[in-house]
Amino acid sequence: YSLMLHADSLGWSNKTLKVIGSLPSETETTRHFGLLQKAKDIFSGVGFYGKCAEISGKLAESQRTTFYNIPALCDELKLQAQYYKNIIQADTIYPKYYLAS
Repeated sequence: YSLMLHADSLGWSNKTLKVIGSLPSETETTRHFGLLQKAKDIFSGVGFYGKCAEISGKLAESQRTTFYNIPALCDELKLQAQYYKNIIQADTIYPKYYLAS
């Protein structure tokens, strides 16, 4: 979650950010995008697909409004759809009758 907190504190500008820990000096946009990608990979690795879908939505929105990269937008939306499929197919620890309420 610390990656997400850091990413959420960033915008999509081209101002150069200083080195922080292991993060190099880079533009705010590059760091924001990279942190979201890294967080998505971590959440995906542990099967937290709901958070992956949320992050994927943020990345798709950035592709649509900041980068204007339609092929990357399409890829991100396909990935987001796959995360939602994974949520549906995942076994839950709750009995099914709790899901009906």
